[in-house]
Amino acid sequence: MNGNKVKVYLLLVACLFLFRQFAEAQSFDVTFESLLNEMTDRTAIAKKPAYPYKSLQASSYNRASVTPDDPDNWFVNSDNNFDLRKETNRGRSESVLMECEGPGVVTRIWTPFFYFDFNDRKGPDILFYLDGDTCPAIRTNFIALVTGESFISKPFAGYTCRAGDLYLPVSFGKSCKITVEGNSFYYIINYRAYDKRVKAETFQPEFVTQYKTLLEKTGSELMNPRPFEGGRKIAFSEWIQPDTGTGVPLPKGSSAIYTVEFKLKADDLPQALRSTAVEMLFDGQTTVWCPIGDFFGNVNAVECYTTWEREVRADSTMICRWVMPYRKKGEIRIHNHCDFPVHLTMNVTVGAWKWTKDSYYFHANWWTDKPYSAQPQDMTFVEVRGEGTYAGDNICVLNPLPWWWGEGDEKVYVDDDFDRNFPSHFGTGTEDYYGWAGGLHPTRADEFSTPFLANIRVGGERRGFTGDEPHTRGYNICTRSRSLDAIPFTKHFRMDMEAFNGSSGPDAFLQYALTSFWYGNGKVSHNRPPMKDEVSRPVPQVEDLEILSK
Repeated sequence: MNGNKVKVYLLLVACLFLFRQFAEAQSFDVTFESLLNEMTDRTAIAKKPAYPYKSLQASSYNRASVTPDDPDNWFVNSDNNFDLRKETNRGRSESVLMECEGPGVVTRIWTPFFYFDFNDRKGPDILFYLDGDTCPAIRTNFIALVTGESFISKPFAGYTCRAGDLYLPVSFGKSCKITVEGNSFYYIINYRAYDKRVKAETFQPEFVTQYKTLLEKTGSELMNPRPFEGGRKIAFSEWIQPDTGTGVPLPKGSSAIYTVEFKLKADDLPQALRSTAVEMLFDGQTTVWCPIGDFFGNVNAVECYTTWEREVRADSTMICRWVMPYRKKGEIRIHNHCDFPVHLTMNVTVGAWKWTKDSYYFHANWWTDKPYSAQPQDMTFVEVRGEGTYAGDNICVLNPLPWWWGEGDEKVYVDDDFDRNFPSHFGTGTEDYYGWAGGLHPTRADEFSTPFLANIRVGGERRGFTGDEPHTRGYNICTRSRSLDAIPFTKHFRMDMEAFNGSSGPDAFLQYALTSFWYGNGKVSHNRPPMKDEVSRPVPQVEDLEILSK
């Protein structure tokens, strides 16, 4: 074979190799690239998932919790050092944290930045075994991975507050097993388990280099959300008198809200944040009813933060970027339940939407109750009958003492979980669910915001306080929105959180307010009607709870 023929032959071989790679890529339903694109596609969560999956969770919850019929163990603490099993791999003792057979994606991982001893900031290696391979596709230090000090950094991994969170999608075509060397500590792993017919591309470490440009673009958009371009702008600015409301109709025809901004002015702004409620009606149904302040995690004060879906700016402008589609008509109503006038400035951007049988309506619901004592109990954010996707939530806790308030675990029930009376998501603590960790009594220095997590407010209430540091005394507000870790449901959903006063003592009463965000089709029903009487009441203060504690 002469030189020219050799060159032609090598060229044909190279072309064949590239063609095969292209053909294989084209055959996948779910790829690393498609998952990154989904993270910045605001419309994705407003529709039934293109490829069916179950959103599942593996965690170190205390295995003594078996049934709510045994309340002592149902609310037991010490949610660490629990895993699926121990095994030996290539001479290494490993703890298996998560295992999934079939195609799927690891969507979020959380762990503290210490390992057993608060001063041990190194901890063990974490290993990802994909598609049954006995050699790990990923092996790196666990704490370094979630805090952004390994092979991926912000916003796909980063330090929050004494913990870190990984949001880099790690997909697999056949199976996934995640272990740590030695003993497990605290951990939470969220993952998708696809229908077995879905073809998922298996993650390769070189993807981080191969898709560097897309990673940078996605990361920049997540950390610096761009305003929606185009659409129709609707502006509203008006004083709303006490015990009255006003409505703003939206353009008719299949459309969607892409951005809505609120700004309130009042003589008593803290009260206005709680007592000015937003109601949204789509195709004749009220799907949103919530105090404007609670919708944005701003209770009793304006607190600035920036996440992917919501933002509060220093000038008190509150911005929501969740997409809210409707088929024929929509309306935003504002209700003033204050006993004084409130000035509202509102800007809405409405754009085109092609309504299909897979389109969902956006929902936001709010709930509160009387103050709770230290006796642990499950609180429900929302319970839904029908089909939809859970998108996120806020928790607001008013604490009269400067000590820890949140040992409560989340318990998420999806579809068949109700038959077995056990949640498929069982957490390890309230602050863990919201992406950070305890270990110390928090202060306002522990406030942070990332694209999908924010510790919006940490106590700090000095009024009537004589000590050196008020810590968590006052309002404590956390929020979490769900990206690839969103939770689809087909018939039944419930999100619970334990009201569990961890160290404030048996005489401490806590006041809770819960806000939930989700999508559903036109046939859903839920258990959270408007609470008009509650939003009319004065915003609770620490003095109100101190009276109960005496």
